[in-house]
Amino acid sequence: DNLADIYIDNNGTETDLQQIDAEGAKKYCQNLVIGFNDINILSILSPKVIDDPAIYGVVVNKILIARDKNMTLCLDVNTSVSQINFPKFELSRILGILLDNAIEAGEQTSQKKLTLNMHHDYNRNADVIVISNSINDTNIDVEKIFTKNYSSKENPSGFGLYEVSKFLKQNPQGYIVTTIDKDEKMFTQTLTITSKMKLFQTNENTKESTVA
Repeated sequence: DNLADIYIDNNGTETDLQQIDAEGAKKYCQNLVIGFNDINILSILSPKVIDDPAIYGVVVNKILIARDKNMTLCLDVNTSVSQINFPKFELSRILGILLDNAIEAGEQTSQKKLTLNMHHDYNRNADVIVISNSINDTNIDVEKIFTKNYSSKENPSGFGLYEVSKFLKQNPQGYIVTTIDKDEKMFTQTLTITSKMKLFQTNENTKESTVA
């Protein structure tokens, strides 16, 4: 069983997100602002769930960092990570950079929210990795954040995102979409890995850019 759809509250109580619909799970994660306590995160993040050693190591490391910063985490892994059509070293680097940036920005907010979702989109035959974090500034220029040496108050690690863009250019089966939800004050980066490159259309309710 490679499914993990779990929300953890500060009493160590687990909620199975598979028991509620997708929109309900999203609202459940977004509306509860609860920090970690010293529960055993590793008992939930099993290598059987994230079944690639490199990806497993990065995700566990970043989650422990988020726990130490008292961030709220919503974790949803519903795909075989080892089968994702992307070099695992490069993918682990991309995840490390995106999670570092998300933690760095999210910890500066009152919500302290961090969401990691990994699932397979059967309609497009693609694996999708979504990383979201709460932000204070919703006026980030999403068209420029992947530019070398670009920085902002919310995302000072411009060189890291530039590296992400280089990995994606070397692996055209992957592309990333960046969106900002001004109402929820959430910054989201969606990495899609598929056999054919497709572009998302702009949503008028969000600020969005695509890097492929």
